Amino acid sequence: MSLRDPLDRQPLAMRVDCHRRRTLRALALFAALAVLCAGCDWQMFGYGPEHTSFNSTETAISVGNVAGLVQRYPPNDGNGCGIEVCSAPAVAKGSVYFGTASGDLVASDAGTGNLQWSGHTGAAISSSPAVVDGVVYVGSDDSKLYAFDAAGTTNCSGSPKRCAPLWTANFMDKVRSSPTVANGVVYVAISGGVFAFSAAGTTNCSGSPKVCNPLWATTLANVAVRTPAIANGVLYVTGDYLYAYDAAGTINCSGTPKLCTPLWTGKPGTGTMHTPPAVANGVVYVGAQTIGGPFLLAFSAAGITNCSGSPKVCESLWAGSLQGLSFNSTPAIANGVVYIIGSLLAAFDAAGIKNCSPDILGDQQCAPLWTVERPSGTYWWGSWSPAVANGVVYVSYQLISILDFNGYARIEAFDAAGTTNCSGTPKTCSPLWSDVVGARAGSFAEVSSPVVANGAVYLNAGAIYKYAFSS
Repeated sequence: MSLRDPLDRQPLAMRVDCHRRRTLRALALFAALAVLCAGCDWQMFGYGPEHTSFNSTETAISVGNVAGLVQRYPPNDGNGCGIEVCSAPAVAKGSVYFGTASGDLVASDAGTGNLQWSGHTGAAISSSPAVVDGVVYVGSDDSKLYAFDAAGTTNCSGSPKRCAPLWTANFMDKVRSSPTVANGVVYVAISGGVFAFSAAGTTNCSGSPKVCNPLWATTLANVAVRTPAIANGVLYVTGDYLYAYDAAGTINCSGTPKLCTPLWTGKPGTGTMHTPPAVANGVVYVGAQTIGGPFLLAFSAAGITNCSGSPKVCESLWAGSLQGLSFNSTPAIANGVVYIIGSLLAAFDAAGIKNCSPDILGDQQCAPLWTVERPSGTYWWGSWSPAVANGVVYVSYQLISILDFNGYARIEAFDAAGTTNCSGTPKTCSPLWSDVVGARAGSFAEVSSPVVANGAVYLNAGAIYKYAFSS
């Protein structure tokens, strides 16, 4: 019996074809694994350009084992938080990126927490970085947008390594919103509008050091505009109202420099929008403050249902009543549920059906599916956006004592389904896991939104904390 490879008995052409097919299958598997690995990262505020804050690729941390999370390395002393807002981290290709109150963009090893490189801006960074296609983008209180080489190679030198930007863009106001990157364009909001730039730093860019001008911009003079979301070719941004624009800067756009007007506008009735938007399954979700109180509002993302007139104006599909509203809490959407933080965390049916019914005017009004318990003698302050992954919803907030006003930054995890550690009517839930991540006696303790990536939880509370299972 011959022990030769069966291919040896085949014609040469057939052997070459077989080898080619094996190679293609291997390359396809490698490409699939690469995409899967990239999907595990948390590349920008809200996870992706839709800002759902839902990492669907996470599998390591679950409801059953989240209580076993521990700090994996001591928090690095990075002066990480500003006075008003804390820069949430981004996680990409083994690095954690975050901004500091001293104006540095810091890149650390995601596994060890060790500094890899830093890049200086002219003022505090409240903006959360976005890392796409090897470039990290961040805004600064010096009224600039910065683009750095995410690998810390180009325009970098020294030990410890310091990096200069690949390019910058100038604004008339502080850049405190977070950059959103989609389809080769980086979008930035400031008071007065949204500006779109070539993400590669090529079109409308010149000089040395390189400075870029917008591809197009909106016209929202004297309106405080928050981080935009992008979905299906439409840009959504909140100011006094919800605005929808053609993300390509073509429809309803003209002039030099190019200015764009909305495709449609969403109004909260008698009130104003407060939170950045999030988009999922054809619906835009946003928190609004009205005369009737704070609400979670849902709008048709296509600008069709409940929309009319010219210019087109849209009314909400449904409204969910909230207890308080955090200005910085973008709704998170996962598996048919919307989570938003006000004076506490509340979960709503994303379709606006469960726990919902028409009011006397026929408008659909919704109550939460569940909310969370809050320790007696305390109140939440400065709560940020929740994060959802593998059936767990994570929240970070400042817990303030009513007695002495001491502030404690906390992170907590809840069963996203509202089942484990949940009871009562209306249903309330207690944490599956929690930890104190910072304290500042007699003051408020700053903390960022949490992010979940590659089997770990990260947040910024004056320094980067990483939680994972002990080895």
